Amino acid sequence: MSGVRVVASAALSSNFDKRYVVVDEATGEVVDDAQGCGYKSAQNAHRAHAYKSMPPKKNTNETPPNDRPNAGVLSTQNSCSTSSSRCSMR
Repeated sequence: MSGVRVVASAALSSNFDKRYVVVDEATGEVVDDAQGCGYKSAQNAHRAHAYKSMPPKKNTNETPPNDRPNAGVLSTQNSCSTSSSRCSMR
């Protein structure tokens, strides 16, 4: 997380409710302000910025659920081995 710092925002804070924003160190530009509300703690601001700046996960070779045959189709077969009265599917 180099190049950014978390500072208290005077514009978003009140007397009893301090709010924090993530700022670019080089330019002073606000990088993240929690959709204009500010973060309630500096730790939450750091945590959110770290999460948002993570590289995307690599795509695995797993087939997406919609491309598998019979994906999302409910089975119409009886799931019980016996025909007891507790079986929900008949």
